[in-house]
Amino acid sequence: MTIFTQMRAVMLSLAGLVVLTNATAAQPPQVRGVVQLKGSTVDGLRVAELSGLAWDARSQVLYGLSDRGHLIRFRLERTADGHLQAVVPMSASALQDTRPGSGTKHTVDAEGLALWHPPGQEDGAPQLLVSTEGLPQVLQVDLEGRVQGAMELPAALGDARRYRARNSMLEAVTHSTRHGLLVAAEAALGDQDLSLHTVHGRSRRWSFAAHDPGQSRLKAMDVIDGERLVVLERSRVGKGKTKGLVNVLRLIDLERCAPQQVCEAQDLLVLEPTDGSENFEGMVWLGGQQFLLVSDSPGSAKAPNVFMLVDLSVPVRE
Repeated sequence: MTIFTQMRAVMLSLAGLVVLTNATAAQPPQVRGVVQLKGSTVDGLRVAELSGLAWDARSQVLYGLSDRGHLIRFRLERTADGHLQAVVPMSASALQDTRPGSGTKHTVDAEGLALWHPPGQEDGAPQLLVSTEGLPQVLQVDLEGRVQGAMELPAALGDARRYRARNSMLEAVTHSTRHGLLVAAEAALGDQDLSLHTVHGRSRRWSFAAHDPGQSRLKAMDVIDGERLVVLERSRVGKGKTKGLVNVLRLIDLERCAPQQVCEAQDLLVLEPTDGSENFEGMVWLGGQQFLLVSDSPGSAKAPNVFMLVDLSVPVRE
């Protein structure tokens, strides 16, 4: 793959928010824009440490979730030819668990985020699914951040002692019209093969070889076109000054993978450190062949939040 260099940098000022567009020096042609958010706050909450994304196509609202349980609502601005131009924070709220016995506010170690419609409410307002670490659970949350309940987990995932570490629990969550709730840990459970990643549903599970066996971590996933699953994996490569991150988007066809079979995982896009690869933890499908990635960063001048739009319909340059 030949990497081309984009020299254009556009600075925008939006109510005190500094947004840098197309900031990375080298990007593959599938990258259709990069936006950095530095030092931004909305409704008194800092936009930082984003680990999950969800996209509501009806309202055109992007939801971002921070590790601290802050729910941020964004507006995406794209050019006529489909490039990402700006990501604008509109409002924010902290997740609140006001169910009986939980107190007025409960801190959530949030990781994964997905949009879903509860059964029988497909035409109504959607809800959000939030997967967590520390205590493995998937919360049902309304669009204002109020916890409505918890989803029943697949049997293998309910016991915190089965995970390799406290911060390696329920990293990714999505919802399939056929299989229902799908959830995955960052790495294989303690009694499972570390070279495999496993996605758990209520009635079965799907395992596939990690892109970098034993090293890559599953960070996010989303269902596209009904039943196909796209996952984001991240691994560290090199040492010292050459140390960097590799992010990979991969496709697993759930319907073509038989029970007890190791599923085939097709690489859709590999982002090397030289491609502007970041500490990406959140990923969401925007429709067509477009995916938005976000980094889990402090949101500071030296470590801004990075949003990257990739379009897999763009041919690879040989």
